[in-house]
Amino acid sequence: MAWCRRTWCHHLVLDFLACHPFAFDARSGNGGVGSAMLLALGFVTARSNIGLIWGEATEVSASFYSKRVLRGQPVKDHFFIQDENLATLQQDGNRFAIES
Repeated sequence: MAWCRRTWCHHLVLDFLACHPFAFDARSGNGGVGSAMLLALGFVTARSNIGLIWGEATEVSASFYSKRVLRGQPVKDHFFIQDENLATLQQDGNRFAIES
């Protein structure tokens, strides 16, 4: 699930992104669930003309956000997805929605 909300400044706050532990089981062939949920958020922000996604990361999730959408930018306890990173996420989200 992706628990998020729109702020009064028309940003999207991602309070948390969570998947069932079996979604990460390489032996079952499952994976990419978190990335797919981020693409869905990219689609939502593109359709809603939202220019910033921000949220907090855990020690475990920080590397996911850093690798998946922030092009290696280090993440400690918070992150901001904006500018080129958000544009890429929105384009990928739109493409994902159309192909699905």
